[in-house]
Amino acid sequence: MASDNPAQQTSFALAYLGDARYALWCRERVLQLNLGSGLTNQRVTQLVRCQTQARLLRHLLPLLTPAEQQVCRRGVNMKPLSPPRHASIRDYRQATGFECLVGYWHLSDRWNRFEALMAEDVLQEEFLRALQGGTLQQAILQR
Repeated sequence: MASDNPAQQTSFALAYLGDARYALWCRERVLQLNLGSGLTNQRVTQLVRCQTQARLLRHLLPLLTPAEQQVCRRGVNMKPLSPPRHASIRDYRQATGFECLVGYWHLSDRWNRFEALMAEDVLQEEFLRALQGGTLQQAILQR
């Protein structure tokens, strides 16, 4: 990595690592449910979709420190490498901001911050809704 300071990493590097770290975290959670291979993959896919990540970020924003907000903002403002095929530009950009945050926490050895925020009630509800296979539209209608 080019810099020892995670906040100075490129948005691409933070999002790239954040995507991988969040996917691993989701896989670890879903494996604990003993759902079988097909259903496990379906649930993880639902959790790592950019629509789910964007909704998680919207719930996270009021809980972030100014430094975390800055990292997130850089990710949201990053130009997409390719246009999203199954999501809006807004969701895609917010998901990139979410991934930047996750990458930042991972590189900062502040993974406990991610775990603590994901334990917040509103985030647990959103995560469980996605885990149960609910669509974004269903999640909005249930609010």
